[in-house]
Amino acid sequence: MALLGVPGFYSVGLLFAANFTGFPHTERLVVVWFATWVGAFGTAWLLRGVGIDQKAAVYSSFILWAGVATFGGVGRSIGASRAVVTLAVLAVAIGFLTHRRSNWAAVDVLVVVLAVALASGPLVAGWETTRTYGESTLDDVPPTSIELSHKPDIWLVVVDGYPSTMTLESDLMVSGSSHLAGRLVATGFDVPESVWAPYVATRLVVPTILDMDYVASGWTENGATIHDLHEKISGDNELIDNLTDNGYETLMIESGWSGGACGGRFRECSASPLYDEAFNRVLHRSLLSELPISFLGLHFSLGTQSTMGQLLELANDPRPDGATPRFVFAHLLTPHAPFFLDASCSVVLDERRQGFFFPFPGVSGEVRDRFFLEQLSCLDDFIIQLQQAIDSEAVFVLVSDHGTDRRAQTTLEPTGWTSEAMRERFGTLAAVRAPYDCPVPDPLFSVNLMRVVLSCLSESELPNHPPRVFLGPGVELTPAEMQELISATG
Repeated sequence: MALLGVPGFYSVGLLFAANFTGFPHTERLVVVWFATWVGAFGTAWLLRGVGIDQKAAVYSSFILWAGVATFGGVGRSIGASRAVVTLAVLAVAIGFLTHRRSNWAAVDVLVVVLAVALASGPLVAGWETTRTYGESTLDDVPPTSIELSHKPDIWLVVVDGYPSTMTLESDLMVSGSSHLAGRLVATGFDVPESVWAPYVATRLVVPTILDMDYVASGWTENGATIHDLHEKISGDNELIDNLTDNGYETLMIESGWSGGACGGRFRECSASPLYDEAFNRVLHRSLLSELPISFLGLHFSLGTQSTMGQLLELANDPRPDGATPRFVFAHLLTPHAPFFLDASCSVVLDERRQGFFFPFPGVSGEVRDRFFLEQLSCLDDFIIQLQQAIDSEAVFVLVSDHGTDRRAQTTLEPTGWTSEAMRERFGTLAAVRAPYDCPVPDPLFSVNLMRVVLSCLSESELPNHPPRVFLGPGVELTPAEMQELISATG
């Protein structure tokens, strides 16, 4: 019966072999493999029950489940119903031929060749991943140390792809009185008008915020580099080290994005839902690839709903007097695409809302803008609700990792970016509410955000880093280009 475990091994093993650093909850993938094996065994058992001999039942079940595990592309190409019919015909044909002519070597050869091809796929992918893994190309971040004289609870919430006020007003026609920045100012937050990310992508910006330093300048996106970036998000960073040294308990709420898994440096970890990025990728390769959009949305949406719920539950849980100070970190995967959440934060199952980039083939920019603004409204209302629930004596820090990509600039080479594209992507949002005087510089570069916050809680000060913006590995804006970028909000 080992043959029946091959389809699941291929599906799960290939994913893991190609992404050593990307999927920390390997136990979930093992469950998927086991469930696939049980499904294949159950299918063979049912076929035996209707009178088909064992060899034919096993072969037919193997073909059926191999197709279930690998027919995602076929289903998207010819349609799910046709793919199901095609797979059923293949499984029945193999079963029929084996049942009627059990000694026919051609069928045995076909099944063995397919099984070997599936089983070897993860092994070949693993060897290729190992061969190209390389060495980390991140810059060395010097240790940072500061002694805090005030130790309130600190909440750091990163929102993914939230644009600057300038982008909202100029590109999306959102009035200044209605966007989140204005609402936060009205509730006592310090919200700089000019906030800038140092990198294009989340996997570089979030580590920079947490390490309170630029993590890369001329990097190579190999396996080792990505692993180290993920490790920084998981807790191997200067912020966690400093807070732990100052007696803080640390808590991370996972988002469902594989790059944002909780690691051992956090004292407490709140896991993402089972349907996370790894689970989604397994489904995407399978015949069930359209299932999430038909019934669930995507892991971004469900992960966001889960993280929102956990944040509110944590904020509404009263803290006893004299409790150990706590640091809470969460990364919300909105308002970044896909746009499956409406203004009430409910999942809307509409294929036009899918895609991980702002532009989507076959859907007009106006429609995508509307979907984005709905999801943005959901997030805005949640942040207002969360800040009301968080103790007023705590520090609440909100920051976005990067802006939007309405101009499809992330698909271009760094030399192809216009000034408007740079302002859209690098312009972000930041807001700080603290029980102590904590003026936030304007303009603010997100690399310095937590340096400013820690300095406000100490009698000493962490000096800010000079502004830097990277369009790509080794492609950095000149001082004149930096000035032009910043002056756009002036």
